[in-house]
Amino acid sequence: MKKLLFVLIVVVLLPVALFSQDTWDRIIHPFDDNYFNFRIYEIIKCNDNGYAIRGYCDYAASEEVFEIRTYITKINSTGYIEWTQQDSLSGYSEYNLYDQVGFTQTNDGGFIVAAKYSLFKYDQDGNREWEDTNIENNPFVYSSIESDQDGNVYVTGSVNGIPVIKVIDEDNNIIWEESYAWDDITMGNAIKLKPYISDGFLCIFSVDYQTEGLYGLRIVYFNSEREIVWSYDTIDNPEFHGFCQSITYSLFDDYFYINNANSVLILDSQGVYINSFSYLPRSMHELKAYTDDTFISRVSGGYEVYDRTTFEITYSSQNETGLDLGNIYGFKSFEILEDGYMITCGTTWEGNIHIFKTNSLGAVPIEEDTSTPQCQLKLNSYPNPFNPQSTIEYYVPKRGLVDVSVYNVKGQKVRILMNKLHNQGTYSIVWDGKDSNNKPVSSGIYFYNVKTEDQIQTKKCILMK
Repeated sequence: MKKLLFVLIVVVLLPVALFSQDTWDRIIHPFDDNYFNFRIYEIIKCNDNGYAIRGYCDYAASEEVFEIRTYITKINSTGYIEWTQQDSLSGYSEYNLYDQVGFTQTNDGGFIVAAKYSLFKYDQDGNREWEDTNIENNPFVYSSIESDQDGNVYVTGSVNGIPVIKVIDEDNNIIWEESYAWDDITMGNAIKLKPYISDGFLCIFSVDYQTEGLYGLRIVYFNSEREIVWSYDTIDNPEFHGFCQSITYSLFDDYFYINNANSVLILDSQGVYINSFSYLPRSMHELKAYTDDTFISRVSGGYEVYDRTTFEITYSSQNETGLDLGNIYGFKSFEILEDGYMITCGTTWEGNIHIFKTNSLGAVPIEEDTSTPQCQLKLNSYPNPFNPQSTIEYYVPKRGLVDVSVYNVKGQKVRILMNKLHNQGTYSIVWDGKDSNNKPVSSGIYFYNVKTEDQIQTKKCILMK
């Protein structure tokens, strides 16, 4: 009996495990109704393949009690809450806990949060372990926090107007700390840092020069011994202006891509200027490498994909229907996953947290899966390439709702071929090469997508005219 039960459990759970890459969409409210108006700072991927969200919200226990509270919510790989933790800001107003600058996960599964004047450590279950709020004696004004692959935590900022980089372990022991008081500047701040790059790290400093009214960014690459290898001052490049939003290092061309709201500066691995693009159409946030020849960035109201060499927009979720924005109005953060999917989060009009997993240009994956265990949904099409029509055959392993749709290479839905209840068995349907408006589509690559309640299969086909 025990063996039979084990077999039944494996048969039921194996398909779900095999298809954990399916897309999902969650609206979550981490606390009770006394907490509302959730705002999001960022989302990060965790060591266990789950995710963590940090932000702040309003709290009203009664008409007399109203506070702003920060929170961290840990979710699993399918978007469900594992734990959530909140802190009152009433006791930390002088420490600017509200003004958070970032957080990172440590090797023990916990999290370190950097606020303007403070560091806070939470364990893997969200319990507070320690805090560092030394504001009275030479306060460290924090600007960013990052971890490297060895678990070292880099925090950047300034002390009394002098740029400082500090590296700590998960228990807040200082591994090393350096300040950078260059002769040609009056004050500055270490604002962004990118560790684990070719046995070194890149840091961006905002600096005020000795010449009155002159300021800019100083981009510095350090080797593993913390020696300066090269530096580049944006004052030498009038096309790149303002603050630094993000740093992207591309293994594809060994270039650094530094962006602010409307400009991108490109340097090679030796700090040599390659190119820059200014006054781009919309403000970019969190510019990240997407494919070998494209970047993706969060913009107001959605996402845009840029050509690597020209930074022309090749895709905009604001102009296309591939990404269903639903009722999200506050896109705040996203992560590109190794399998080509994207995790993103924002807030709904009702003030809840909205998080979903999708490919970055639509709601379905475009990778093929060739494994076909007996209990799995199966899919095939013929002929391939085809013209003018193709037959799609699919096997449904159990009774349930089945959706059969066609997508283009941008992830946009071209046509729904079938959406109804199926019994277990083999089915076929013909696609005549037309879209939902009954208009012939152009030659190219398309994807058949067959989806049941717990499985999904995608196959590539080529229409040749």
